[in-house]
Amino acid sequence: MTILVFNDRFSANVGDGLLAEALLHHLRAEVPEIPSLGVDIDGKTGYAAGEDRRGWKRCLPVPFALRRRLRCRAAYRRVRARIAAIRSETAGISAIVIGGGQLITATSDYFPARLSAVLDDAREHRVPVYVHAVGVSEAETWQAADARLLARALTDRTCLRRAAVRDTRSKRLWDLLAPEVPAALAPDPGIVADALPHRRGEPDPERVGIGVMAPKVVREIMKAEDGAGVAFYRDLCGALADRGLRLRLFTNGDPGDETFLDALMADGAVAGIAERAPRPRDPAALLEIVGGCGAIAAHRMHANIAAYALGVPHVGLGWDPKLEGFFALSGRSGFLVGPGPGSATRAADAVARALATPWDEARRRQVRAHAVRAVADLAAAIRADVGGAAAGAATPVRA
Repeated sequence: MTILVFNDRFSANVGDGLLAEALLHHLRAEVPEIPSLGVDIDGKTGYAAGEDRRGWKRCLPVPFALRRRLRCRAAYRRVRARIAAIRSETAGISAIVIGGGQLITATSDYFPARLSAVLDDAREHRVPVYVHAVGVSEAETWQAADARLLARALTDRTCLRRAAVRDTRSKRLWDLLAPEVPAALAPDPGIVADALPHRRGEPDPERVGIGVMAPKVVREIMKAEDGAGVAFYRDLCGALADRGLRLRLFTNGDPGDETFLDALMADGAVAGIAERAPRPRDPAALLEIVGGCGAIAAHRMHANIAAYALGVPHVGLGWDPKLEGFFALSGRSGFLVGPGPGSATRAADAVARALATPWDEARRRQVRAHAVRAVADLAAAIRADVGGAAAGAATPVRA
């Protein structure tokens, strides 16, 4: 029997893979007697498959509603087929874990369609489901049709044995959504991703990594471009260079972010004072980029979480409430810089402050221990439900 761990594992944004691999690593350590298999919630089977699938769908000459229905149906069938293939290749599925990541959201049909497939399969085969370290977004940001799809997926909660979310805001939202299964708190597994194999040389204390994100993503959340356009990054680079710091621009691997970074490096004012990191193709590459810096400033949450895991001073560039949850949990809210007038200067000041401020190591040890303990609690719940029978029937699986 096998434990399946579903998340956005092979997303082109390798920050998603970072938390996925960290969770799998620590779960295997806690439940060595039952094999655990990481499964991409979209059915992808490797990081090379993590590119944008949507191009052909945008080209279909059909109305949006029909295009959406076809897209959801294709995703649903793909995920069900992936689970069926795993079931046929192993001695069976003993438990399903959903997490971590910002999975409980309906801002598009991406996660609702795929969660529907996973939960329908679990109900049909009577497999217990455990939600772990997920983020939950505000219902006000959801699309109506996608919210209905997510609600349908979560309506029958008979297979849902346990829920844990990654911050207090997500707990409040989850408990409104599924009050029969109140959520515990489980920090993002990426907080202990330093346990994953990766190369890390000696960090350069005068090199600041700047994590770049496409303005389009910010607009979708904030309904404004302020804080993530070319002008912002140009001003931030200039302010940091004026402090005598060397700059390295990077992304988490998302194709849209890389395209924007192309445009940014074409700006003479930026290219003259900053170098570009190669696109990370897997979590180890992201850890290597972040670990080689004396500090980073980034919009993407898992660039910040990677830095936290490695002990690299980091500044969050605020754009989404989920960053507030992580920075509050880690006791670093003073290093989260919101958008608005003067945000580039404020971010540069925060980087200088982060470089000069010693870590609160006691708090960091506490948060990291909580993340590991949360996986141990998950493992205990699985072991209590599936017991030794699953272990006795197990077929070794590694992926």
